[in-house]
Amino acid sequence: MSAETERKASGLSYMEVSENSPLVDLAKSRRLREILNRENAGRPKQPEAAPIAVEPDDPFDLPEDVAKDLLRARRIIDEEVDRIMRFFPESRKKSLFKLRFGALEEVRAMEVRAIFKRLKLDSRHANLNRLQKINYYGQKVS
Repeated sequence: MSAETERKASGLSYMEVSENSPLVDLAKSRRLREILNRENAGRPKQPEAAPIAVEPDDPFDLPEDVAKDLLRARRIIDEEVDRIMRFFPESRKKSLFKLRFGALEEVRAMEVRAIFKRLKLDSRHANLNRLQKINYYGQKVS
């Protein structure tokens, strides 16, 4: 007796549910962005992250100009990560970010230039030449 016949004989019915991913990426579709914006129009906006100020007791063991560039790059990276995570459901933010870009801590351990490339950030706003071989935390990367 096949599984189909057994299910019919027992009176049980089954429904298969499958999730489909969108065919078009939200970042590439003007119409999907408009729909999302309409849905989010009634919701209060999340507060913007406060700019990171360079403190005289900078925790980085770097020259002052490099430390300022690193803090500027970190602010840009953090803003982009926050923007990306706002699109994900609250309960699955970290797991969906990990699927798309890698674990957040792994991304932050990468060289700053590689982070900008992975997140597709505009490098004109940060001086990446000074940040060669330095990760998000100001540590040397080999």
